[in-house]
Amino acid sequence: SILSMLGRAQSQSTSSYAERQQTSAVYSNLTLHLLREHIPSVAQIQPGLQLYHAALNSLGRHGSHDAIIKLLNDMKDPSPDKMAYQIAISSLAKCGECRDATQLLHQMRGKGFSPDIVCYNELLIGIARQAGRHQSGKKNEQDPISWHKLALEILEDIESQSDMAKSITDQTYNSIISACGKEKAWEAASLVASKASNSTISSNNIDISENDEQTSSYFSNLDTFHKNGRGNDAWWEIAEYNCGERSIIVGIQPHRNPKRNGMSLVFYRDDLEGNRVKVGRLLLKNDRIPSKEFYFSSIIGMEVNALSRGEGLSKVLVAIWLDICLQTECFPRAAMMNKPLISLVLSKFGFIPDDGGCKCVLVRLEDDDDEHTFGLYSPQKSLDGALSHRVLRIQNIKLLRMLPESSQKGAEVVIKTTFRHPHKPPDGNRDNDEMQVERTLLKDKINAALNLTIDTDMPTSDSVEMTYCSSKDKLLKAFLFF
Repeated sequence: SILSMLGRAQSQSTSSYAERQQTSAVYSNLTLHLLREHIPSVAQIQPGLQLYHAALNSLGRHGSHDAIIKLLNDMKDPSPDKMAYQIAISSLAKCGECRDATQLLHQMRGKGFSPDIVCYNELLIGIARQAGRHQSGKKNEQDPISWHKLALEILEDIESQSDMAKSITDQTYNSIISACGKEKAWEAASLVASKASNSTISSNNIDISENDEQTSSYFSNLDTFHKNGRGNDAWWEIAEYNCGERSIIVGIQPHRNPKRNGMSLVFYRDDLEGNRVKVGRLLLKNDRIPSKEFYFSSIIGMEVNALSRGEGLSKVLVAIWLDICLQTECFPRAAMMNKPLISLVLSKFGFIPDDGGCKCVLVRLEDDDDEHTFGLYSPQKSLDGALSHRVLRIQNIKLLRMLPESSQKGAEVVIKTTFRHPHKPPDGNRDNDEMQVERTLLKDKINAALNLTIDTDMPTSDSVEMTYCSSKDKLLKAFLFF
């Protein structure tokens, strides 16, 4: 319907935030006008639930949270059904209006409707995002809301419904644990983590004693490395990239249940005053190929701290990860990549995009009025909605309708797909010599990125090197949880 089309309509990606807000308000007002006046009066059609669903969804896509609540409360004939409430709750949660979304949840439950687990999860994801922030919404509220307590109350509501309790997913628990962690409710986070562990053990028929023994053994091995921080902030030093005056310390920071949830490689260095500061992290998930002694390390995401951006660190951090892969004999690959700059870095190390991605051109912008550093253009299709506003903001990218004439030739990147690397496990089609060539080529790219390649005709220098804090065996046990 036209209401659904209005929901999918997006403001120009090149417009400012204020302009996008104004455009969204226009689309929202048009949605309400069509539903309340045009369709009943001109089209002579009494709007049914399907049209209301489309209108609520359209308002949600444009962030019109006040209009969502008013429209839902104004529904008399027809009255709101389960789907209407779920659309409204999900939309409000995505807009950051989790307090109002929770009130709608209580209202929905009071009318005898029960949301599905997807709706619950979307609300909990929104709550986890709000956790730890100061309440900046309504000024007449004296105390900020305790988001983790609200998340725990929602978990109790889910568990009180026998059928719904069986549908609880990892996302349910992870969102609640995140909310607890952000508000330093460590005991509550531990209790929820215990529930999650017991649920996973039950659903996968895993022997709890064996699982605990593996986890205990893993952290015992980590304790052979130097530990920094406490609790969820703890990390263990495994290597140092000596690159002159400001060396980078490389550490492992396991996630809860690292075998299932992976780990982060964290990177620190000393600032000019001698204080150790975090410069970035890589999110990884390491897996073993069933029935074979082959291991994969998959990069899921990367973050370079704002103060350290613009120094070319992305390439360095990826190079360090790849060097660890070679040290531990595991094969690198990449999960679904939606960030153009990470895709560009991966391509420089020889990663190959899998089928199904979106080919784009990434260009550096000169004299951009909005102070964007990069522009992204696709000759194949419009990129509207392909990347979230958060990704565009963090990576300082503007979506382009066409390439600017003044821009230099851009770099081709592929997004919205996974990546593989030529250095991969044996498959019967390549002999050992070919595999060694693949490994050597990757090692050469790593050395070049880290400036470890030494020209024999030039004076050697000991100022640049990659050193590990333990034997290869201990490094393998720390990096691969098996």
